[in-house]
Amino acid sequence: AINASNGNVYVAGYGKTSALYWVNGQKSEIPANGYVYVNAMFVSGSDVYIAGEVRPVDRKPIAQYWKNGSPVALTDGTRKAVLNSIWVDGNDVYAAGLEQDDRGVNHAKYWKNGTATELDGEEAKGITVVNAQAYMTGWEIVSNQTTIAKFWINDKSFALPNMDNGLIAGTAIVVK
Repeated sequence: AINASNGNVYVAGYGKTSALYWVNGQKSEIPANGYVYVNAMFVSGSDVYIAGEVRPVDRKPIAQYWKNGSPVALTDGTRKAVLNSIWVDGNDVYAAGLEQDDRGVNHAKYWKNGTATELDGEEAKGITVVNAQAYMTGWEIVSNQTTIAKFWINDKSFALPNMDNGLIAGTAIVVK
């Protein structure tokens, strides 16, 4: 993940058991309790938000973000979950990803300030917020060999055409 803000360049990544980010080439390491996967970053003023998942040895992957190095877990590790994208609008933190149900079926979700909203799809990949409206993109399985790309405005879904009946997904969204 990469972000530029106020003349600074921010890059996020991960090591085996830590989230990493660099500001103008200066590395910061954020330890975690398990393997870490970083998928997204957002910079708001002087605050750095990094989103992804932590895979503890004794639990399922946890959807988590870090604000300035402090962890914020959005799930408890009883079911697999991941964050793919993060956005900050004023004091509100939005994140998009997935959480499995008790049967192991993926459900697209987004979180606003820690409160989850389930979406009708498999996974939310990207999120942006405009005028307090959350816009997400992702995908849904429609048959064994076919998926459709989707986007959501808050919790209302819109399917995008899949003309070749293959495996497709929406991964990023921009609203102007």
